[in-house]
Amino acid sequence: NSSRQFYFILSPTYAAVGDSVTLRCHFNLAPEDLGVLDIEWSIKPSDVREEETLVIWYAGNHIYDGYDPFRGRVQFVSPDPASGNASISITDLTPTDHNTYQCKVRKLPEISMTNMDLNVMERPTVPECNLEGVVDLGHNVVLRCRITQGIK
Repeated sequence: NSSRQFYFILSPTYAAVGDSVTLRCHFNLAPEDLGVLDIEWSIKPSDVREEETLVIWYAGNHIYDGYDPFRGRVQFVSPDPASGNASISITDLTPTDHNTYQCKVRKLPEISMTNMDLNVMERPTVPECNLEGVVDLGHNVVLRCRITQGIK
């Protein structure tokens, strides 16, 4: 009877540009899991022909976190990810952080992974409006407004 468990928060995460967010990933290992513990966070591309983008990686008691564009903005929440908490925090969110992230935990013979969506919301700019038509009593006019940034 194995005590191995991997459990993840699967609901999408929403955060605003400039904020910080925690992406959660927790696990328990069984005694039969041998070898070096490897925890990898990456971005899953929408096109399967593209390569994943590495975000942060833990292996052999070392953390590798110098990957662009996350350099200086990502870290493991726990000082010891091998303890079962592989969650990460990302600071100073940008619109390009809006992606599907994958947490992969590997300790042979077990490999488990899960995907989670991070939705980075951007506050809309002030609308720019233009009047179309003649402003005259009894005539229709159209007011067209648009924003140049943010969620529409």
